[in-house]
Amino acid sequence: MRVRIYAGPSWSAAIEHGDYEFDLLPAIGHKLALAAGQAWDVAVVRDIAHRIVDPAEAPDIALLMTPPVAGGSMDEPLPLALLDRNPGAASASSIPRTASLWASGS
Repeated sequence: MRVRIYAGPSWSAAIEHGDYEFDLLPAIGHKLALAAGQAWDVAVVRDIAHRIVDPAEAPDIALLMTPPVAGGSMDEPLPLALLDRNPGAASASSIPRTASLWASGS
């Protein structure tokens, strides 16, 4: 699924980061490592928005993430050290679990 990602402290102050393909939608609190040229951008998902126009079609999806931290060479499989240092991440136990990807959220 194609997801548009915004970065910033809130939706009103967010800057578009681009469109990305996901097999599964990340949850609030999940950490993202996004390829950015020859390096990685690392951020945490803050909020998710769905725009549903027609129930017969897939919804448009947007993620709000923290401002990205850049670094780490694309030679490493994942920038794990950057993921550890990224502020604002939720612990795994605080990430909301839903029975369905399309369950209604807050």
